[in-house]
Amino acid sequence: MDQAASAATTVEEANESCRSAQREVITPSAWGGRKAPGSVTFDLLQLACVLHGEVASSEWQELASGMGHVTDRERRRSRAAVAFLGVAVLSTLVYASHSHHDGFDFITSVWAPARALLRGSNPYDPANLVYRRRYGVPQPAALYFPTALLLHAPLVALGRAAAADVMAVLDAALIWGGVLTLVRPRSPRALVATGTLGGLLLLTATTQDAVSVGQVAPWAFLGLGLLSSAPRATRGRAWFVVGLVVISLKPQSALPVLVAAALLGYRRQVLHALAVLVASSVPGLVLLARAAGGMGAAGHAVRANLRFFSHLNQDDLSNPRNNRIDVFAVVSRLHGPTLTSLGWGLLVLAVLAAAAFIGTRRLSSWRMSLPGPLTNPHILALVSLYIAVCLYHQPYDQLMFFCGPLALVGVILSRPGWRPEDAIALIGGSALMIFELAFRASFRARMVSHGFAEATVRSAYFITPTLLALATVALVGVLGLRRIAIAEEASRAVAPTAGQ
Repeated sequence: MDQAASAATTVEEANESCRSAQREVITPSAWGGRKAPGSVTFDLLQLACVLHGEVASSEWQELASGMGHVTDRERRRSRAAVAFLGVAVLSTLVYASHSHHDGFDFITSVWAPARALLRGSNPYDPANLVYRRRYGVPQPAALYFPTALLLHAPLVALGRAAAADVMAVLDAALIWGGVLTLVRPRSPRALVATGTLGGLLLLTATTQDAVSVGQVAPWAFLGLGLLSSAPRATRGRAWFVVGLVVISLKPQSALPVLVAAALLGYRRQVLHALAVLVASSVPGLVLLARAAGGMGAAGHAVRANLRFFSHLNQDDLSNPRNNRIDVFAVVSRLHGPTLTSLGWGLLVLAVLAAAAFIGTRRLSSWRMSLPGPLTNPHILALVSLYIAVCLYHQPYDQLMFFCGPLALVGVILSRPGWRPEDAIALIGGSALMIFELAFRASFRARMVSHGFAEATVRSAYFITPTLLALATVALVGVLGLRRIAIAEEASRAVAPTAGQ
């Protein structure tokens, strides 16, 4: 009898344990309202109950029915979030295809040069007026890496108008690709946030400028997203190299990003990216040498090209109608010295690289156990700012300023808790988004029509985003350094106590 009573007690305890386990897994409160483990978990629990003698009990059926209801609800939420994101993507792509765009930059820097090189004409020589008349362009081609021409080779086969139309949609798609790689949505809430932020970003002034002229800046935006999402493991190195390559389509972006990546410890990936850039540039260089009549003549044409563009209104800092947004433009528009020589640019590149390197090394505790420094949104924001401000850049390159805030949104949605620097970064990103949504071309035209000086409106539009990004990164850095100093002081105070 004692043995039977003991066995009954054991079975009852086992049944109670089984019921407790069912409740713990099945009830939504145990998972914070999130989806609990799936059918495999239920099968294991049911098997455990069978072994303990409770087969298809009414309580189990009730709990399983409740869990099925929660699963269906979560499934409906996920489908609705995916549908919302899909509608946002499709609507903005349609909007980009129907918006005003002439693809000026794409036509003059990629489409016409590629066609001219294939015909044996040198598009980079300012003295080659035959090239300009044949392709209807007002200036020689800008000096992009030949990789850009090879990357867009399918569009070169299209007519001028068709190529501009396709490039406008491609730019919008690249921006969406960047948003998705930066936020990396894994929940319905993150999907809705991605759709909302991506849709707003496609309506900003900097995006409209990029889409209108067919710029390659969206490639750089996508590239930074790839840098932030690719870990240091072997499986992520290829995507990291791809990110470096697409950022480097323009030399003024290539030099800063390769320097920054090397200083942050991605030296092997930098070497691979350089190898890809060199290999993909060989066809274009061969065609250029043939069109110019030799490498010596090609070098002379490149130097003449640099002199030509340095005196254009939109590039010349001494001209009040320039369109630049880099640190030299900010200093000049704030009535500082006009620094136009290449030497000043290289000096600023080196100084900012050293400061950024020291800062990121000091802020190593910010890495939050993530695989690589660029997976940290604050370090990504610093690198994005460094790329955009240390050498010649224009308004559409301010698209890179959104990379850090978007990556931070993804991190916050995937982990609990806030830091003070996170709040500052989000406030700065929100202010940047509001400014860019307000200062679109139509709003700037209304300001001028209401009596504001055009020079003032242009200056505000060109340098305010740069100043906002600089201030945000500086404040985040100060807060982070302060938090680290406090933590180090506390650890030093605890160490003697532990020794005693």
